[in-house]
Amino acid sequence: MRWQDYPLEELRRQYLTNLTPGMGDHVRRYEELSDELVRTMPGKLDIAYRDAAGPRQMLDIFTPDTRGAPILVFIHGGYWFFNSKDPRRFPAREFVPRGIAWVPINYRLAPTVPMSGIVADVRNAVKWLYRHAAEYGCDPERIYVSGNSAGGHLTAELLSDDWPEQYGLPADVVKGACAISGLYELEPLLECEPNEKLRLDLESARRHSPIYHLSGQATPSIIACGGNESAEFRRQTAAYADILDEAGYPVTHMEVAGHDHFSIIGELANPESPLFRAVIGMIV
Repeated sequence: MRWQDYPLEELRRQYLTNLTPGMGDHVRRYEELSDELVRTMPGKLDIAYRDAAGPRQMLDIFTPDTRGAPILVFIHGGYWFFNSKDPRRFPAREFVPRGIAWVPINYRLAPTVPMSGIVADVRNAVKWLYRHAAEYGCDPERIYVSGNSAGGHLTAELLSDDWPEQYGLPADVVKGACAISGLYELEPLLECEPNEKLRLDLESARRHSPIYHLSGQATPSIIACGGNESAEFRRQTAAYADILDEAGYPVTHMEVAGHDHFSIIGELANPESPLFRAVIGMIV
């Protein structure tokens, strides 16, 4: 079913992730796991990735003992206007022992900044990591990016256009990506509740829809969502994966059975999960 064919009330319901059963339980669990991680695993917290950075332009680095570790950046969700990197620290417990640095990042939020400023923040975070990775024992030539929901969209924005040249970076600065439960076509949001904060119009929605702006760099990608997510989130995931495939990107499309918009985040810390195994396989 095309999104244009939904009655407006149903279209809005398709994008209301806060209707997900058990959402609060998952949110609390990830907060508790992340608090526990900070107590038990050393990490560098709240590092500014911009000169004169504000409190939202920060990242954390959890690194293994070995030098030259690859980096997995994680971009949190929250419809671009709420949430934080802090409850997304917990997957470090599985990646760091496997020799992979875990780097959750923050970005400024709508409506304080427009979507263009949010996208610029995540690109600047990658720029900072490329230039400073070696100082933290990491390999700047092995940066991978992941994110969920709004962070899935922002992950895809790192595969869009040819932005690295504008930031003085190699075209292949991002070596691989895992976008989870993302939105890749923003036009359906124009009449939905999140746009009260995002303030997108048709032009900006299309400008920041990754389906229209693939880069010339065929980055290996995992495009995933939960099998229990709304029809629209599953459609967007499948459509974006198809577009990448048709453009010649090495792409893996995954619907993780039994998981919804929030439970799927925990699969990044589950070694038995096909999503976790796919991400590890992409990096090592």
